[in-house]
Amino acid sequence: LQGTEEVMKQIEEDLKALPGVRDLQTTIGADIQKKVDRGIVLVELVDVSQRKESQRDLMDRTRQILDKYK
Repeated sequence: LQGTEEVMKQIEEDLKALPGVRDLQTTIGADIQKKVDRGIVLVELVDVSQRKESQRDLMDRTRQILDKYK
């Protein structure tokens, strides 16, 4: 669990740096099997009128960021 927490904190820091991110919610072990080596990050964006990037662009950038955690 401690290792997962550390990785999730690193992921949060990476995602907070993306333009247009308003808030993040991270959950560990919330899958149906309650595996503590898995986590979920929900990302809330500012309104589209307040950012230059589309949701699709931010999703693509997020995937690139998360590649280093595979």
